[in-house]
Amino acid sequence: YLVRKGKIQQLTVDHSLVQQQIQSGLLAAADRARASHRHVLTRAVGVHPLVDVELGECPVLTGDILLLCSDGLTAGVSAETMLRVTLESPDPQAIARRLVALSNAAGGIDNVTVIVALVTQRHDGFWNRLYAHWFPPPS
Repeated sequence: YLVRKGKIQQLTVDHSLVQQQIQSGLLAAADRARASHRHVLTRAVGVHPLVDVELGECPVLTGDILLLCSDGLTAGVSAETMLRVTLESPDPQAIARRLVALSNAAGGIDNVTVIVALVTQRHDGFWNRLYAHWFPPPS
């Protein structure tokens, strides 16, 4: 998730059977929480030697908050609550602890992982340097 200027935006989607059913119109998003197969993953690290990864790029601005979490958090904590908690404290560790506590209070039906990163200073040209490192021009 990206928190910017008081709004929260989901940046990725789950790689799960339920998410595939929602995207194909076989299941309504409102029925996600009640689906008996909601924890069936379609991609996972460590299951096969090769994993089809999804890469994306998200430009960040000074003041942005990045919230990386597992579905253990989103199963019991709404995006609105995640937004409120991230805006309540300037301490990323306190935000992460509070979100884990809320997930556990909501039943903690799954493992929960939360990482909070505050963008304190953005350096122009980072993506260009990273791209040049990964894909150097031909000699």
